[in-house]
Amino acid sequence: MSQSFLSEEDAELREFFAEDATELLVEVREILASMLRGEATEGGLESVRRGFHNLKGAAMSLPGCDSLESFTRLSETLATALEQGVIAANPEVLTLLDEAAAAIQDLLAEHAMEPRLPLLPNQLVMALMYCQDKLVGIDASLDGAQAPVSLEEPLRQFRAAN
Repeated sequence: MSQSFLSEEDAELREFFAEDATELLVEVREILASMLRGEATEGGLESVRRGFHNLKGAAMSLPGCDSLESFTRLSETLATALEQGVIAANPEVLTLLDEAAAAIQDLLAEHAMEPRLPLLPNQLVMALMYCQDKLVGIDASLDGAQAPVSLEEPLRQFRAAN
């Protein structure tokens, strides 16, 4: 039988997590917005990846955050592929990461103190999983000998169909 409330200790941890996560997501979204405007950001992709990585790690350590941990894992995988130059940083992919960060912000704003966080939007989960499936076929050990793969058009078509 699952608890219908958070213990005092878990509630305190969840509150700190929500505050820190909100600040981190604001930073991630600012970097992505700059990149979408075509502005170069020194270490921007690394900061985006680290942001999702840190959220994933924190969510793993908190009870009731399974859905958030899975979602941030998918987001981190996509951000890692961008950072490593495996896929091209184009508006479609950057927008997807921004939407993922916004969905996490919304989730925490509305449900941070619930014993079990609800699932994130299915369309975003599906789009992130689609990208991850595409990455499976790409050699992640590219040493710069090949240009990054563009997921822009396949992702656009996938999202239009779903």
